Amino acid sequence: MTSPRRALIRQPAPRLAEGLLTHIDRVPVDYPLACGQWFSYVEALTAAGWQTIEVPPAPDCPDGVFVEDTVVMVGDTAIITNPGARVRRPETIGTAEVLRDLDFRLEWISAGTLDGGDVLKVGTTIYVGRTLRTNAAGVATLRQICEPLGFTVIAVPVSKGPQGLPIGVQLIAMHGADERLLQVGQWASRALAAA
Repeated sequence: MTSPRRALIRQPAPRLAEGLLTHIDRVPVDYPLACGQWFSYVEALTAAGWQTIEVPPAPDCPDGVFVEDTVVMVGDTAIITNPGARVRRPETIGTAEVLRDLDFRLEWISAGTLDGGDVLKVGTTIYVGRTLRTNAAGVATLRQICEPLGFTVIAVPVSKGPQGLPIGVQLIAMHGADERLLQVGQWASRALAAA
């Protein structure tokens, strides 16, 4: 039997306009419009066959709607992150409570910082962008949790280009060459780490 497709969701906080910005200038946020867009997002998930599970509201957390930053799912293990921005750390509490109630095994990024938005899983390989919000100790902690579960964690250095936007290494391959692409990615990660 396949596991149900589930998506954690959290309604936008009334303080959404105060959210953290890294790469863009602050512009006014139309809160009613944002809420309408969020409801459309939830409807789209449901229409696509996903079961949505609402995480308790976090009215004092402007970025709380981005629940994907608070957890990395690896099989039946929920790895609760330690966001690099201290003001975002309270967001993890509601996520952890919901996942515990769903009987997931909980692990925590207790050393270093890690944002779930910096993580990309491809098969049993987990790529982690080293950003302003995810540091080497956070990547190492994720690796300690994931390797015994059969996953490989690869740190990907990310920096900023002239416009202040994040840049990194992007690899592409022909259709069907996934294994080779992953090998090249692992080689590049080792080469960049040694540089």
